[in-house]
Amino acid sequence: MFQTKKFLQIVGISMINTFLISFVLGLINFDSYVVFVVIQLLVTYGTIGILSVLWLPQTPYTAAYLGATSIALLNILFSYYIFNIMVFADPSAINRSMSWAAITSILFVYITKLIKSKNERGMAI
Repeated sequence: MFQTKKFLQIVGISMINTFLISFVLGLINFDSYVVFVVIQLLVTYGTIGILSVLWLPQTPYTAAYLGATSIALLNILFSYYIFNIMVFADPSAINRSMSWAAITSILFVYITKLIKSKNERGMAI
């Protein structure tokens, strides 16, 4: 059964991790924009994927997909309304953003479930 409270906690923790990693990388004075974005992508959507497996074991893929699309949509709306970036003029960029978010999150779910199942099998022997 899908638990909305835990799902919202996962999304909240992921957003907090995004703020923290952005702050730390900003303090380090990270020069490469591409590496900065990739690190943020992995931390944000990786947190959603890992916590979906740990906190919502019945529906981790659904939670990861919904969490990733929710965060990506919030990022798009934030950049449009706050920074006045014309994101909606380029539909392929929106598609790319949503696709990378979902793929990364679901990939982290798969890897976490794989590691968790191997650890459970290893302890049962």
